[in-house]
Amino acid sequence: MMMARTATLATCGDIMVHDAQIDAARRNDGFDFSECFEHVAPMFNSADCAFCNLETTLSGSKRGYRGYPLFNTPEHLARNLADAGFSVITTANNHSPDYHEPGIISTLDFLDAAGLRHTGTARSAEERTRPLVLDVNGIRTGFMAYTYGTNDIPIPSDKSYLLNFLKKEDIEADVRSMRAADADIIICCPHFGAEYVKAPDEGQIALVRWLWDLGVQIVIGNHSHIVQPAVWDRTHNRYAVFSLGNFLSNQREDWKDCGMIAKISVQKDGSSGRTMIAGIEYLPTYVHRWEENGKFRYRILPLESDRPHAGDHALPAEMQGRRSGLLQRLSDPKIERLLLGG
Repeated sequence: MMMARTATLATCGDIMVHDAQIDAARRNDGFDFSECFEHVAPMFNSADCAFCNLETTLSGSKRGYRGYPLFNTPEHLARNLADAGFSVITTANNHSPDYHEPGIISTLDFLDAAGLRHTGTARSAEERTRPLVLDVNGIRTGFMAYTYGTNDIPIPSDKSYLLNFLKKEDIEADVRSMRAADADIIICCPHFGAEYVKAPDEGQIALVRWLWDLGVQIVIGNHSHIVQPAVWDRTHNRYAVFSLGNFLSNQREDWKDCGMIAKISVQKDGSSGRTMIAGIEYLPTYVHRWEENGKFRYRILPLESDRPHAGDHALPAEMQGRRSGLLQRLSDPKIERLLLGG
């Protein structure tokens, strides 16, 4: 009889880099974003696998580093993400083609150089159809990622492999590939919905239900930039969160400076071989921004209590109660009823 296997997966909200963040990371010999991750890196390094959505490109210095509306972040970020504990990056979002095919290719090249696995964009048709299934502590874990659109930046019709769109026929084919690769559990990261709204729309709910019925056990949505509801269907062994907010960005106010780390425990039964979602934990986060020597600095802080204290690096008074507020945003009985069909 095989022994039971347990693995912990950790994920978070969107990672974006605006102009002020690039300036904050500038050093005499390049760029360094590691300060941002100092207080949260232990949570990702302690997981068996950590993954995130990279909502920027790494298009190289020749194209000029900049933030919104066409994101090109210094490629040093890839190494900083690896050092912070991430091992998988999803790259399908509306900013993926900000610098067209060269930017997509460059981004993947820099992720490869940092030892980061990736899904959502591809350099060739062969790479596009290759399923990303990793052995995570003895549990074969599949990762998929798709986007609703590209801010009207076209993808060449003869190179559709460059970016994964939310097309059901493509997703169905990818799930078949995951099964053929003996995936024990499948994770899908759709980039969808409207920005800055508290709840998903009917189309998002219908898509998650369809993904669940297709056999995708875990859905980690992104794009809204604020925390949205999560539903754990224990009866049918499946889970979805519509958005974990912003993990790193320069966006402020209206909850855009907050996010959530989700730690998902999965367990593979030694006799049946079935993989179950065994537990889910949440840790709210806040992008602390302060000014020093004429420019901003950034640090992602875990909100471990509702009352800021000295160890929180002088969190502003308005952060009191933010932890509870973020956790409450994960729970929405109406969304749960609609998603579970009750």
